[in-house]
Amino acid sequence: MRTSVNKFALLGLQASLGLIIFAEAAFLAFAPASIQAFARTGLPDWLRIILAWSELFLALLFLVPRARVVAGWGLLLVFVFAAGLHILHGKMDVGALVIDAAAVLVIVSRK
Repeated sequence: MRTSVNKFALLGLQASLGLIIFAEAAFLAFAPASIQAFARTGLPDWLRIILAWSELFLALLFLVPRARVVAGWGLLLVFVFAAGLHILHGKMDVGALVIDAAAVLVIVSRK
C-alpha cells in the first residue's frame, strides 16, 4: 500500500523547521543567556561558535530546495554531536534535538 504525503505539508515542515533551527542557532550564537549557559559547561567558547554558525549556515541551506538533502544530513550530524555533548555533560534534555532530527529525516527522505 502506497501512501502519498501532501507536498504542501512537507514544504511547510521544511520551511518551519529551517526557520526554527535558524532562530535557535542565532540564539546560541548571540543571546547573552545562551553564551553564559554554554560557558558554565566548561567547554571552550570556540565550540559554541562553530556549532552555532554551522547550524545557521545549514539551516539556511536547508531552505534551498536543491541543497535540502546535503544540508539535512549536515544538520543531522550537528544534532548528533550536540546531543552527545549534552549527554556527556549529564544533561538528558535532548528531546528537542531528537524531534528536529526526526523531522529532518522526513524531509530528506522524500522524493
